[in-house]
Amino acid sequence: VDEAIQAVKQSLQVKPSSEAYVTLGTAYEARGDLKTSLISFQRARDLGDSRSELKERLAALEKRVLKDA
Repeated sequence: VDEAIQAVKQSLQVKPSSEAYVTLGTAYEARGDLKTSLISFQRARDLGDSRSELKERLAALEKRVLKDA
């Protein structure tokens, strides 16, 4: 997971994309870093990703992050 995160971060330096942020968010979620995962998914949304799956994931993560706060 850590190697995937590093690879995606490097690709984002070259060309930011919503797809890369979704991948990054998924990797952070797998690692258990829910706050950073949420930020990554929010960035994907900000870059134009409007898929219903992303909206659902954001809603679920927001609830989990608020619950853990």
